[in-house]
Amino acid sequence: MKQGLRTKLVALVLKKILRDLRQGWLSFGACICMLALSVSLFLAFYSAAFSLELSTESTYEKLKFLDFTLFVNQTSNSNVARIASIPGVKAVSGRASHPSRILLDPISVRASNSRSVEGRLIGVPVAERAPVNDVYVEEGRYLAQERGEALVERRFATHHNIKVGDLIRVEVNSDERRYRVVGLVSSPEYVWMATNRFDPRPIEKRYGVVFVSEKDAFSTTGGAYIDEIHVTVKDPEQRDRIVNEAKDRLRADLQSPPLLREEQPSHALVLRDRRAFRGLAIFFPIVFLSLSSITIFSTLWQLLSRQRRQIGILMCQGCSTGQLLGQYLLIGLVIGCLGTSLGVTVGLPLGYACTRFYAGILHLPFVQTQIPLLPTALLCLVSVALSVVATWLATRRVLDLDPIRALRMEFKEGWVPRRQLALERLLPTSLRFALRNLARNPGRTFLATLGVATSVAQIVMTLAVYDSQNRTLNYYFESVHQYDFEVSLKRVLGATSLPHVGSWPEVEAVDTCLRRSAVLHFQDRQLDVNVWGVAPEGKLLRLFDEKDHLVKVNREPLIYLGPVQLARLGARPGDRITVTLERHHPDPPEFDFVIGQVLHEPLAHPPKLALAQLQRMTHKSEWMVADGVNILLVRARPGMRDALEKRLLNDQNVAGIFSPEQAKEEVQDLLRMFNAYKTLILAFTSLFAIVVLLGTTTMTLMERTREFATLSCLGVSDWKLAKLLLTETLMVWFLGLLLGLPAGLALGSQMMNSFQRQLLSLDLSLSPETVVVTALVSLLICILALVNGILRLRSLPLTAATQDRFE
Repeated sequence: MKQGLRTKLVALVLKKILRDLRQGWLSFGACICMLALSVSLFLAFYSAAFSLELSTESTYEKLKFLDFTLFVNQTSNSNVARIASIPGVKAVSGRASHPSRILLDPISVRASNSRSVEGRLIGVPVAERAPVNDVYVEEGRYLAQERGEALVERRFATHHNIKVGDLIRVEVNSDERRYRVVGLVSSPEYVWMATNRFDPRPIEKRYGVVFVSEKDAFSTTGGAYIDEIHVTVKDPEQRDRIVNEAKDRLRADLQSPPLLREEQPSHALVLRDRRAFRGLAIFFPIVFLSLSSITIFSTLWQLLSRQRRQIGILMCQGCSTGQLLGQYLLIGLVIGCLGTSLGVTVGLPLGYACTRFYAGILHLPFVQTQIPLLPTALLCLVSVALSVVATWLATRRVLDLDPIRALRMEFKEGWVPRRQLALERLLPTSLRFALRNLARNPGRTFLATLGVATSVAQIVMTLAVYDSQNRTLNYYFESVHQYDFEVSLKRVLGATSLPHVGSWPEVEAVDTCLRRSAVLHFQDRQLDVNVWGVAPEGKLLRLFDEKDHLVKVNREPLIYLGPVQLARLGARPGDRITVTLERHHPDPPEFDFVIGQVLHEPLAHPPKLALAQLQRMTHKSEWMVADGVNILLVRARPGMRDALEKRLLNDQNVAGIFSPEQAKEEVQDLLRMFNAYKTLILAFTSLFAIVVLLGTTTMTLMERTREFATLSCLGVSDWKLAKLLLTETLMVWFLGLLLGLPAGLALGSQMMNSFQRQLLSLDLSLSPETVVVTALVSLLICILALVNGILRLRSLPLTAATQDRFE
């Protein structure tokens, strides 16, 4: 008999649970969707970060990426054998590598007149593959002949339309060489196409890497001399010992300190990007999971508030607190399981797509996609546990009541006094109605406001980053750079030797600058940079401080840096630093400078000082004409830009030209991955916001079914009731907007910091248009939810609606 009663009780409980889920499908569906969005976003980002790390390490392993590099003065292969004999060395490869110019025009165009870009010529073995830093042939074949064949880095070839079978022209030391392209390749040294680890802009459009046979590489220097030795070690923990021993063995031939793997430009940028991506992959999904838990709590809290009398009756009939708790915990468990399952179903394929997308940007030849089983399992447990905990917190409030109080309590008394205040007498009826209802149940009001604030914050978070990025780039490339071309000269020229660009009919204005390699020293830090000497009267490169006031360089010993360089150096305005220009002998002259105003330079542009000062420093550090310059900033007359570009390229003094538009494209390429994930987050946050607002508003209205039905029975028209509810909704929306805007800006700042690059220093900003759009969209969703709730209320019979039953 007892077993039969227990079975019937379980069946009744399950029936009630199914009824609750069916009748509250919109609110519970909103909870499931929010949980699914949170789980899928976490899995998409985390599995992508996990798979990308596997993919890069797989590429490094298969292509035998180096552990450290030794730069030597042209030496013989005997030093390679000396390094190979060090205990713990796994493999060693010596090679000749030369800076070069890659000529882009056909053979019919002379080298002196041809368009060109900077590049590197690297010698590789033909009979066998390199034991360190091998290449992966993506199209064509590997080198088969000792002379005349070349492999070209794939991204550079794609951009410049170089195909297998084409002839490529390379100029080394003013000597033109021609090679037949037999393959397009990827290299572990250029996973991130960059040559400076402090400048992550992808440079595949303006920098090419050409691999030729060792004999072809040696012929450029007139002998079998190598200038780089690449080493891999058996045990990474022994690397430092091996590096020190290698330095001792090559002390006389070593050109510069060894370059460790983590300092190699490409790998350093990959590591930094992976760390930033991992932070992004963890932070925002956790925020979304937390918000989902709050929404589940809100939904169950309102459900229980509506079923207080039912709970009181069940308590009076002998149902224990544990039985009632189990019933609602089962609802939370169902929500958690359904939301988690849906999130896993969507998140894993999305993670696969994200991995493929990012691998395509980095051009990884070996892509591995793998599900992180332990984090996925933990995520599923956490999401289900959060649902159950949120349900328990919401349930405990009602189940702790005395049964008689549960039967009789209709509303929780708020903080508003019963007597009408003088201010209320001045307010219209709709406002008094809204204020009394909001204050009567502060918990419900808080949850409704929190729903609006959460939605607004998520939308503002992403749009603020978009606004900041667009505002920063537009400012930098429209207000700072007032020229069309940055012209690099082949050598430093005095004023009398400069090309007479200013007199050309295509030119509107010209400024002269000097660019030199330098090392900045501050305390125990140093920074290798290019410094620019700019003329005080120059107008084409405008410098602004952080308050957007124009900065003019002068002859005082001041050097001006942007926030990116200051952060790297650990210095502040007013600090004294030492500057040395790079030169070949080990004891260069030192020059003291005081750091001036911080330049408002979002990008890592070179530090600035007066042109005359840099000319004086260069003259003391190395031979140079007293008034030498090597950079021209040129602005074209309207409609003459293309003609000016062609004429500059044909000038024999010009080594190359670079435009602000090219720099902007490179920055946009750099931010392409970040923008893709911002777009994904915006899509998720928009869905999340819609679900939160619809679920919260609808549940709030349905909780008050009896109240609204009673008003209708007392003669309040549908239009009047809708007006009263609209006023209340507008007040909740406004409060949520006030809370959501600053919260969204704070989350946006965290988003930028988690994915901030050393190239960029973005100032978080929010345009008025974005605020208006966010406000209108959130208001529209609230009104739609209000209309949906009113329509559902109208469909209920008044007799049934005034009774205490759950709809």
